[in-house]
Amino acid sequence: MELSNNVYTLPHDMKAWNVDGSASDKAGYNRSWISVWEETTGKMPGRCSYSDCHNHATVGGHVWIARSGVHLAPICTSCNHPQNVQRMQGANAFLRAGTWIFKKDYTNDMAQAPRNLAIPVCDICGQDISQLPSSYTLCSDCIRAAQDPFSRCCQDCQQDISERPDHHVQCLSCYRKQWQSPPQREPPSRRCQDCQIDILDRPDHHVQCLRCYRKSQKRRTRQDWTTDSGPVQNDRRRKQRNCRDCGNDITDRPTSHTQCWMCFQSTTTRRCEVCQDDISDRPENHVVCLQCYRSKQPRRFNTSIQDEYFF
Repeated sequence: MELSNNVYTLPHDMKAWNVDGSASDKAGYNRSWISVWEETTGKMPGRCSYSDCHNHATVGGHVWIARSGVHLAPICTSCNHPQNVQRMQGANAFLRAGTWIFKKDYTNDMAQAPRNLAIPVCDICGQDISQLPSSYTLCSDCIRAAQDPFSRCCQDCQQDISERPDHHVQCLSCYRKQWQSPPQREPPSRRCQDCQIDILDRPDHHVQCLRCYRKSQKRRTRQDWTTDSGPVQNDRRRKQRNCRDCGNDITDRPTSHTQCWMCFQSTTTRRCEVCQDDISDRPENHVVCLQCYRSKQPRRFNTSIQDEYFF
């Protein structure tokens, strides 16, 4: 698809190979072809343009796209090496869809350079012709097209498209495939390990749905409390805790508690020295309740209290 003057983006994977004799084509003084590609397309290089390579693109390579001619595409150093057999004509290599390329001139050095062929291929379409006699340089379709100037073939499937309009280069089937939306991939899913229901909407560390999780918790609780001999206490309940003052069992109290309720109250309240009533609401210097203080009954007070309050 042409986006601007001689700048294209590939709508789908297209067959391509490295151009022989392109070493003499220089980018200019102190310039590299990758920088020219960046300036022309306005893009930054990412992965290598060859579909089966995942290296980072570091150079601008001259590639021949089948039935389209010479273009400049960002490729890695390994793919740009002239002795790389996988990038020679006939190696069935493809440029990946979405690659940004721009048109280059076909120089005399490229035309006169000896061909490095991985296998015998057609000079026009790049189709494998290893099954044909060694003297053949064109495939049967291209020979037929050369003999009949009005014969044209689809650039993808080589089907005859002579009856199609002159500007068509693909048959209707290949054209429709080109513009079809990519196949919808099934969204990733995570399944409950028990019932296999989708739990993709649950947190990443969850391996069960809520229903199965609750069931497993109930089973675990029953296993903790019952055995073959009858009910037993689980590990948490076996660790009995006693009040530090009176020794009463406080296992049912929070783990931070060290006293029973009565002992805790006794340490936090003040009692009347005579009747033991609560006098926490009285001033701090009071040691008897108001009733005992008013009664003035010596028989209820010990000698020390009588001396302190009545003499």
